[in-house]
Amino acid sequence: MKPVNNLFKYSILITIFILIISGFNSPVSAFRYFNRRNHPELDWKQLESENITVVYHKPLYDTAKEALRIGESAYTSLVKTYDIKLDKKVKIFISNRDDISNGFSLAGRFIIIIVDEDDYVNLMTGRDTWLRRVLVHEMSHHFLFHTVSSWLNYFITLENPFPITFNEGYAMFFSGEPWGYGRSDALLKKAVFSDDLKEEYSDGIHYAKGFSMVRYLYKFYGLEKLQELLKYRTKHLKLYDFEEGFKKVYDKSFEDFKEEWRRYIYTYYYGEASNLKKELENDTTVNITLNALAEVEIKDWSSINEIVFDDSVVFLTGKISSSQYYNDLAYGFYDRDTLQLKNRLEFSDLNFISKSFRVRNLDVSGNLRFLA
Repeated sequence: MKPVNNLFKYSILITIFILIISGFNSPVSAFRYFNRRNHPELDWKQLESENITVVYHKPLYDTAKEALRIGESAYTSLVKTYDIKLDKKVKIFISNRDDISNGFSLAGRFIIIIVDEDDYVNLMTGRDTWLRRVLVHEMSHHFLFHTVSSWLNYFITLENPFPITFNEGYAMFFSGEPWGYGRSDALLKKAVFSDDLKEEYSDGIHYAKGFSMVRYLYKFYGLEKLQELLKYRTKHLKLYDFEEGFKKVYDKSFEDFKEEWRRYIYTYYYGEASNLKKELENDTTVNITLNALAEVEIKDWSSINEIVFDDSVVFLTGKISSSQYYNDLAYGFYDRDTLQLKNRLEFSDLNFISKSFRVRNLDVSGNLRFLA
């Protein structure tokens, strides 16, 4: 009877283990992992394509369809980029119940996207939609995890062996995120001029550092080595080791590389500042700033916060509609004679630069190349 009892015990343990694993992929446990909340009242549904499964609830059907389309398109590109074909479909959970906008990739198991139906989030991504940017970014994390996984991951779930900085850098670079302001150029420039490159996760500098480092390696060492770094495995156990792999691929330690990269970006940013200073010192033209804004009306604009113009170009911030919660930053060409018509300014070829909440001051260099 004893062997039967042991078999029964093992069967119970295996059943419990399977239930735990399957529960981890349920919508309730997925979201509870990050926000300590669950929503048993929701009726979860799913959409599927060849490589993607999107789990959603009402009223997110249209968002789920868009996520499925974006995910399937990104899947094809990421398969080539990471040179890997996944064994399972990428599972993406979508909800809008927690009053935040964010995305997570959980150790290669599934992706969580918490959406905000308001278009506020699009302020962060420029011409790109927020959903596309965050979803492809998290899918890049998902592919990265599986690319550096080893046979040990079939038995236990390990954390991503990539340093957090490089993890984000790869995700940003291979998801096609453009380098620019936001969480890249502006943060890194501030860190350089403050002489503080510590990886403070609270202010997001690890995004800027990682993205810059990966771009640097791509520019000076090529794409092949970035991909080769993902394929490295230790000689005996065939596990992934980032530090050892980096030295093998780039013939230098990761610490030596960071110092090489640091010298480069310091030279770049201080050189850029020096050139800008010389250019502005030689700039003798003067812009006119309108102070009595209340007396100037801009055709088709609800309100104007700040306006700067020279002989033919207008730079301004304000709102097209009174219902806007943000301010548009734009420029356009105008006819100075229109100012004589009851202080009404009309201009053509309007170009929108970005959106922001508040602008205290607006200034433009005389050669119209720099906007502050």
